[in-house]
Amino acid sequence: MTVLITGGTKGIGLAIARRLAPIHGRVVLAYHSDEAAAAAAHAEITALGAAVETVRCEVGSPEGAAALMAQIERQGHGLNHIVHAAAMIYPTTLLGADLAKFRQAVETNGLSLLYLVHAAQGLLGRGSSVVFITSMGSRIPSPNYGALGVGKALAEAIVRYLVAELAPRGVRINGVAPGLVHTTSVAAMLGSEDRRPGRGGPRRAHQSLRPREPGFRLRRPGGVPVGSGGRVHPGPGDRRHRWDRCHRLAAHAGGHFGPFMMWSWPPWRPGRCDYGTRQCTGAAL
Repeated sequence: MTVLITGGTKGIGLAIARRLAPIHGRVVLAYHSDEAAAAAAHAEITALGAAVETVRCEVGSPEGAAALMAQIERQGHGLNHIVHAAAMIYPTTLLGADLAKFRQAVETNGLSLLYLVHAAQGLLGRGSSVVFITSMGSRIPSPNYGALGVGKALAEAIVRYLVAELAPRGVRINGVAPGLVHTTSVAAMLGSEDRRPGRGGPRRAHQSLRPREPGFRLRRPGGVPVGSGGRVHPGPGDRRHRWDRCHRLAAHAGGHFGPFMMWSWPPWRPGRCDYGTRQCTGAAL
């Protein structure tokens, strides 16, 4: 099986690759420009025993997404699942934004999901899954987060609309929003001078959010809940496609991974929701 992970050479995307590569056997890591990070990620995932392909591309344009899928098709191994973790970091207010750059960021952070799924139509089949890594900033405004938050909100709307179109094909699409995670992107967004994971910006943000978010804990990329047992697809006995009322609720994966937001249409497993305790059970990825 082949899994495409955009933004797969750094941060959350790389953590997902570490989890899925040994299970699925082949991963394609799409990246934008950092050749050194791509080479390091390739070596790391290869050491796990998986086949790895790194592809430099621009997913924020229809042409770039189409070129990526064409390259995957030429490899001859097909495509089973997509994890879309790529993002363009542009810290800015809305009224103070360079509008051309803001538009590019919204396209990369939002419309790119549609570009990828549209280009992958001929590759994805029954049992395939698309997972979009979104952000709580899509619903909770944060300083200088507009270019990312607006884009992610757009992509979440795309997820909802794609549900009805993908479900008859047997393809699942889900979105998951981790909390604040130690990554260089978070450091860049928060204006940290030290962009090493775990330093500067993320740490300061953690301290500022803590009084407003009881139980809030800063997470490392390896702590992101990516799959039940690392799978990106449901178990063989779960072939139902139905709507899940478990959307837009704060969920906790057994208290281990901390708070994250989850949208699931259709669910990976039948679940139930308790709106009073803001918990989703049995429907986690």
